[in-house]
Amino acid sequence: MTAKSDPPEPPRSPGISPSGRVEWNFLEKVFGERFTKLTGEDSAKTLGLAIGSGAKAFEGLVVGKLDTATDLATIHNMQSLGSYGAGLVETMTNWMPGLRRSSGTMNRAVKMGFEEASACYHEQLTKLRTACGPCDICTTEDNRSTIQPRTDRNFCKLVIVETILALGLALSKMLVVPDLLPKRAGIEGFYDRQVRKRIQTKDPALTKLEHFVIVYGNELLPMNVTRLEVCVEIFGASDDAHDIRDGLVALSRAGVCAHLVALEGASRRGAEEGLIRIVPGTINFQGRVYDRVSDGKTLCDSTSYHLWEAIETQDPPQLFYCN
Repeated sequence: MTAKSDPPEPPRSPGISPSGRVEWNFLEKVFGERFTKLTGEDSAKTLGLAIGSGAKAFEGLVVGKLDTATDLATIHNMQSLGSYGAGLVETMTNWMPGLRRSSGTMNRAVKMGFEEASACYHEQLTKLRTACGPCDICTTEDNRSTIQPRTDRNFCKLVIVETILALGLALSKMLVVPDLLPKRAGIEGFYDRQVRKRIQTKDPALTKLEHFVIVYGNELLPMNVTRLEVCVEIFGASDDAHDIRDGLVALSRAGVCAHLVALEGASRRGAEEGLIRIVPGTINFQGRVYDRVSDGKTLCDSTSYHLWEAIETQDPPQLFYCN
């Protein structure tokens, strides 16, 4: 009798694990030929200028040099040095090494003045639209466009660049446990979020500032529920938004947990506001497993209030509600 050999493993795309996780040099693996062309000789300068000038424009908003009429110019955003200017460029090239070949152009762009950088950023968007060719997302005026099935050929080049910038902003306020990799479906879901935002910006009445707030506002704000959702989407490929409400401080889905670092006790009480830690696992308290934790301040919906369990912690001393 001979032993039956195991069937051969199915072929895999390089850099993609059987779980669907991708290495951090995922840009080419996820966006394929469309990203490769962005880094080619004809478009590499546009890519570098768009990202570098965008990072500088964020700095202008955060420090109040471009506009003071938003919630972005806060001490909390100023303390997050990795989320604007040269710090954001460093964040992006550290997390996404596929951008390093354009780092020289990016770093030159972040040395521009704030107004010059804002103008340069929008100039590069125009060039990206031209390079994208016929595109339902960025070159039509119809704000009722819908997301088409993705292929390597129909990723929008302009939205790829906006996705890279938004990912950099999101990652600048995350602490990710070593060896936890993003999921390909999670990155694609993040891209889809940016597509929806791009379609919103087709309103001709929008100002440049309003454009920025629509496309990047969730990632620039110190804390909101959407940022917790984004974390579990990127690393768990879960976009189940059922019963998401303001006041959440921890969220667990698909084997991934995202929580505010400030919840970790006295040792982290001075942590940057809105800093989120992402770990594999679930929310566990005294042997009970939960999907969500709320600070309770906004838990006022009487129709679902009874489903949440009140829990009082000692460090920090606070009343939370878990579900």
